[in-house]
Amino acid sequence: LFGLLLYAWLLLELLRSILPALQRWHLKGPDFVVVSWASIWIVGSFLTCWLFGSYPSFEIFLGILAKGLVEDLRKDRLPAGRSASPMPAVTLPQAEPVAS
Repeated sequence: LFGLLLYAWLLLELLRSILPALQRWHLKGPDFVVVSWASIWIVGSFLTCWLFGSYPSFEIFLGILAKGLVEDLRKDRLPAGRSASPMPAVTLPQAEPVAS
């Protein structure tokens, strides 16, 4: 029962993070295919897992793949000068040229 709840929580979190992109961003091409394919498989898993009793490993894989794609697309949609990362940008010190 605990494992079922963990799988359900994970799949719902993945679905919750990719569905807004599918609804609002009007994705086209391969982006639409990956995100919609993952969404359909996750919903299908919820509807049929009690019939077949399998582990949702493929659905988790597709959900993580779609979430990564959505995060990349979200980063590309940010205005210039904003970072998708909560961490500040780090500038590394440059090596000084050696005088000969």
